[in-house]
Amino acid sequence: MILVYCFSIVFLTGLTFLLARKKRGGEKDIVFLVFSSVLFSFLTTYMTYLNFAVLNDIQLCIYSFLLVDSLYLYKVHKGNKTAFLFFLKMFSLFMILELCLFNYRHYESLRYKSFTVTNIDAISQTEKKGDLSFTTSHVTNKNREYTLEIKGIDRKIKNIYINASYAFHSRKKMEVTLSATDEANENYFHLPTRMLVPNVRETKYMRLHLRGKTNKLKLTFASPKEEVREDAILQIHEITLNKPVPLSLYLIRPFFLAFVFTLIFLFLPSSKWWKVQLNFKDKTQKKVILGIVFLEILYLTCTVFSNSLWLSNKADAAQLEYHHLAYALKQGQFHLDIPVPETLKKMNNPYDREARRRAFAGTGEHYLWDYAYYNEKYYVYFGVVPALLVYIPASFVCGDFAFPNFLYIYLFGVLTLVATYLLLKEVVSRYFKKIPLLLFLLLWLFAVNAIQLPYIFHRAEFYSIPIITALFFTIMGLYLWLSSTRGDKLNTKRMVVGSICMALVAGCRPQFLVGSFFCFPIFYDTWKRKEILSKKSFKTTILFCLPYILVGICLMYYNYARFGSVFDFGANYNLTTNDMTKRGFVFARIPLGLYTYLFEPLRLTTAFPFMEPSGIDTQYLGRTISERFLGGAMSVHILLLFSLFLPKFKAYFKNKRLYQVAMMSNIFALLILVMDTQMAGILPRYLADFMWLLVISTLLIIASIYSTIREEKLKYVLRFLVTTGVLVTLVYSFFLVFVDISYSMCNNSPYLFYKLYHIFMFFL
Repeated sequence: MILVYCFSIVFLTGLTFLLARKKRGGEKDIVFLVFSSVLFSFLTTYMTYLNFAVLNDIQLCIYSFLLVDSLYLYKVHKGNKTAFLFFLKMFSLFMILELCLFNYRHYESLRYKSFTVTNIDAISQTEKKGDLSFTTSHVTNKNREYTLEIKGIDRKIKNIYINASYAFHSRKKMEVTLSATDEANENYFHLPTRMLVPNVRETKYMRLHLRGKTNKLKLTFASPKEEVREDAILQIHEITLNKPVPLSLYLIRPFFLAFVFTLIFLFLPSSKWWKVQLNFKDKTQKKVILGIVFLEILYLTCTVFSNSLWLSNKADAAQLEYHHLAYALKQGQFHLDIPVPETLKKMNNPYDREARRRAFAGTGEHYLWDYAYYNEKYYVYFGVVPALLVYIPASFVCGDFAFPNFLYIYLFGVLTLVATYLLLKEVVSRYFKKIPLLLFLLLWLFAVNAIQLPYIFHRAEFYSIPIITALFFTIMGLYLWLSSTRGDKLNTKRMVVGSICMALVAGCRPQFLVGSFFCFPIFYDTWKRKEILSKKSFKTTILFCLPYILVGICLMYYNYARFGSVFDFGANYNLTTNDMTKRGFVFARIPLGLYTYLFEPLRLTTAFPFMEPSGIDTQYLGRTISERFLGGAMSVHILLLFSLFLPKFKAYFKNKRLYQVAMMSNIFALLILVMDTQMAGILPRYLADFMWLLVISTLLIIASIYSTIREEKLKYVLRFLVTTGVLVTLVYSFFLVFVDISYSMCNNSPYLFYKLYHIFMFFL
């Protein structure tokens, strides 16, 4: 570690010299930088009361070096009004704030007189096994709880340091609920629950705001009962009152804040960069675009790899459905080679969840959740294309059941991101040639975040596989179709490949087949030239339709062989929360779906990640499938409100066919929303079924307005609205990763989550 830090100092010194040598520099500057940074680090160490620790002091030295270094570079390049200069300015500012404001709990606690607690009693079904070891027999519906009490304190408490862990689970996080008495409360009053993660130092310090002296403290440690052994021993390593908080320096916080403020500076409506017209042939603009694309891919990569659960297929049996399907297809059969329990075979209605629960109670048998069950056999009702394209070939390389779902989602997610860029580039090159570079970048960033890519990456589970595959083939198919009409003559090869992509959607998620109807506005001019759908272009027409015919025949046979009907994909036979075979169409569900999918407000909180999912609250007296939502589409992606008022913007469309495409997108989005509400339920992942349509409509509206208006004041207003809307979407997408929903990061990667938690919640 020391060698790494030393190498970092040498490397950064050399880098500084290279950056500054055109203005000034030399050996004197290098000596000045090193001497200043070391002196500054020792000064800071002195301010922290000479709390020497080798690694901490070396880290502080590097931190100080970077601060002095950034100020030096800012001074050298001060005459250049560039984004790099602004970044240096912001970085220096936030480095200083990191040392001062973000660590004010450290300076506040320097004069605390600490008191280590040695006498701890066990209460409420908690038994003392040693001096500081405890077991419990107190089990609630959810948690296993240990309750301890500290008496005779009789002093003013500013903070409490708790170092505790389970003997058999040394890094298991635990909820800590404190109750205290003070001069204003003779009896115990409860304080909010905090999370203690044994390997995250910041979670062990808890600032208390009590009135006067405290005599008693009660601490309740709780963890989910299924995660902790019955004989688990709680070990208290140390409890200290009024313990000074150590200095915590994070380089990621000032760097991240400086980066964010630099982007805001670049995209401000008054920024000079709005005057730069988009030119895809310009080498500098290509580098800028590639840089933004790389950053988006990097963000999504961190999203999917940050949750340890997705690095395996062990969440539950449903996560292996495509692996089972691939294995069955390799054996030459459509049903899964998994024994069906006799209890399920004997049931009158196996699709009744409550009846299944009662039938299986005490039998020791288990059925497969969310698999299709038909004629005493298990099936996978999700689209077969992912299994054919990836899971079967991967099984020959990795082995059966070895290919991870998250890797599939990651690969197709990145491909979808690239396809979105290609489609937007094609549309802009054809119809909006004079828009600014910044507007193109903002529209692309909005598109890739609003079509649900961050949510799919956040929950890289099996259910997202057919959705992300269909989304990729749809967007890629639209791009290939549109680009095939680029010249004066139809590019038949691109058209055929586009048709193959659009046809394969049927074998992924049929809802996305509405994208095929965009062939009418896309090929309208081609049809007028009689290059397609005419007697002279019979061959081209056949080539266009052939992928649909072949895929349709294969899927019809696949459906008939499994369920006896060419149009039955088997979705109604899944063993889920309710009987899908009798779901029916109920008009009263539609308002609930419209409100939840589109307009439900985002529930904000004061604690990281500053938002939380909300349950569906309704007076609908019926059964529907639902999950907690993180705001409706138009509540969190406010630019989508443009699509809601599409008719009002009709005059801004110079190309009326684009207006027709926008209108078709809105209609299809509404149609799919209603279909999902009626046939499947109200689930966040289903937003991806129609969000891409609303995004297409929104992008066409914004680009048309900006290309049409001439008044600079109106353009300024539109730039402000677009920049604000994209910023809201990006902030939402960033914090979405950390929200506590099923399979969330806070449960599966607690170290990373609570490190970031305290970076944002530094004031606790």
